[in-house]
Amino acid sequence: MAYTPSWFNRAVSAAHRFSQWLTEAPRLAAFCLMWLPFVLVFALARQGINYYHDSEAKRLIQIEHAAIQHDAETTALGLARTYHLLNDLPEALAYSQDVRELLLNPAQAQHTSQWLKLLAKRSEPDLIWVLNRQGVAVASSNYDKPTSLVGTDYSDRNYFKEAIANEQGRQFAVGRRTNTPGLYFSSLVFGPDQQPLGVVATRLSSQQLQRLMNGVNGFITDELGVVIIASDPSLMYLSLPNASANNTPDSQLLGRYKRSRFNPLPFRPLHAMGFDLWQRSDRPGELLLWVQQTDPYTGMTVHVLSTTPTVERLHEGLERLHWWNIPLSLLLAWALATSLVYRLKTLHQAENLKISNQALERLNQELLDQASRDYLTGIPNRRRFSLTLPREIERSRRYSRPLCLAIMDLDHFKQLNDTYGHAAGDAALRHSTALINDALRQSDLLARLGGEEFGLILPETSLTGAEQFVERLRIKLDHSKLSFEGKTIHISMSIGLAQLDERDQHADSLFSRADQALYRAKQQGRNRTALANTQDHNAENPAQKKPAP
Repeated sequence: MAYTPSWFNRAVSAAHRFSQWLTEAPRLAAFCLMWLPFVLVFALARQGINYYHDSEAKRLIQIEHAAIQHDAETTALGLARTYHLLNDLPEALAYSQDVRELLLNPAQAQHTSQWLKLLAKRSEPDLIWVLNRQGVAVASSNYDKPTSLVGTDYSDRNYFKEAIANEQGRQFAVGRRTNTPGLYFSSLVFGPDQQPLGVVATRLSSQQLQRLMNGVNGFITDELGVVIIASDPSLMYLSLPNASANNTPDSQLLGRYKRSRFNPLPFRPLHAMGFDLWQRSDRPGELLLWVQQTDPYTGMTVHVLSTTPTVERLHEGLERLHWWNIPLSLLLAWALATSLVYRLKTLHQAENLKISNQALERLNQELLDQASRDYLTGIPNRRRFSLTLPREIERSRRYSRPLCLAIMDLDHFKQLNDTYGHAAGDAALRHSTALINDALRQSDLLARLGGEEFGLILPETSLTGAEQFVERLRIKLDHSKLSFEGKTIHISMSIGLAQLDERDQHADSLFSRADQALYRAKQQGRNRTALANTQDHNAENPAQKKPAP
C-alpha cells in the first residue's frame, strides 16, 4: 500500500469541509467571500479613476498648452512686426533733408526739434532725436521739456554704436534723461558725399510695448534674459535662471538698465503627468504651464504662462468619486462574488490589450514619421518627396498652373567634411535647411534627397519667379556664416531649376531635367543657378558623370 503524507490528507479534508459549507450556507459563504472581490474591485476602480484622472488631465493640459503656444506665437509675430515697422522709421528719417541740413548746420536745431515733436505726435514712437557723429544729441522731439535729450552724450549706447557702424541699431534700455524704459531704434545719416553725418534714433516706451501682450498672461525677455515687458508688474526686471545678464559687466548693466543686479524669476520646475509644469515660490498651490517663443530677428523671447483651473476642478471631482467608490464597490463585489476569477481574467486581458494597442499606435506613428522625415535636418526625406512630386504634377496639369522643381547641392561638401569633420557637415546641413525653410511658403516642399542634395517643389510658381526666388536663397546662404567650434565656415550651393512642360510625361522626366541643370551649374563653377533647356528632354542622364560635391 502506497504511503500518503499526512499534510495531503489534511488538505483534502479541509477542501471537503469548505465545499460542504458552501452547499449548506451559500449566502453566508457569498458574504464571506465577497471581501476578496471587494478589495480587488475597489482597487481596480481606484486605479481606473486615477488612470482617467491622469489621461484627462493630460488632455486638458495639451489643449491649454496648444492655446498658450498659439498666444506665444501670435505675440512673437506682433513683436516682430512692430520691430520691422519701427526699424523703417529711422531709416526713412535718415534720408530726410531736414535731418541732413541739421547735421550740416547745427543752427537749425530749434526748427528741426519742432518738426520732430510734430512727427512724434503723429507716429508710433514717443521720442525721436538726432545725434552727431560724436553721439551727442543735437535735436529732440522733447526739446521743450526738463528731460530734453539735447546736449546729452549717447556715444556709449549700443544703438548708436551699431548705427554709426552702418548697421540697423536696436536696443532695450532705460532712458538716461527720461528714466523711461523702452526699445530704441537708429539709422545712420549720410551727407551729400556719402560720408556719415550722424544718427537718427527713435524710442518706443515700455507703456506702448505693454500693448504687445494684448491681454496675454506672461512676459517678454530681451537678449540678455531680463524681463522688460510683463503683464504682472512684480516680474519686471527679474532674470531667467541662465540669463546672459548674470555674466555681463556691471558698467554695461548700469548703462542699459540703471541697475546691476537682477533677482531670478520666482519659478521652480515640477514634472507631473508627463509635462514640465512650474510653480511660483510665492504661490505654492498654483501650477503653471510655461511656453516660450523666441524671435530670431529681435533676439527677444515671449513667455506665456497659464494656470490649470480645469485640472484642479477635475481633481476635486475625482476626489469625491473616490468616496463613492466604497459603497459602489461593495455592491459590485456582491454581484461578482460567484464569477470573480472570470471577471478578473477579463479585466486583466482588457487592460493588457489596451496597453498593447497604445504601444502599437505609438510605434506606428513613430515608424510613419521616421519613414517620411529626415532624422538629421527634420525636413521631409526622399520618400516623402517621391510621393509629393507626382501629386503636384497631376494638380498642375489638371488646373493648368505652373510648377517648378529645383535640385540643390551644397558645394564642396566632401571637402568641408574632410576639413572640419562630419559634425561640422551635419551642422552645415542643419544650418542650410533652416535658412531655406524660413523663406518657404506653406505650399512649398523642401526635402533632403540624400547626402548634401535637396529637392524643392515650388507649386504655383513660374520659371522666372522660381529663378528669382532660388537666387535669393542661394545669395542668402552664400552671405550667411556658420560658426562651428570657434571657426567660421562658408557655405554655398549650386541649383538646377526646371519648369513642368507638356513633354514631361512623368515625375522622373522633370527631375532629370532639373538634375541636368544642376550638373551644368556645377560645371560652370558652382555657387550659381542653371535653368533646364529644351535639349534636356533628350540629353543623357548626367548622374554617372556628376562632379564631386
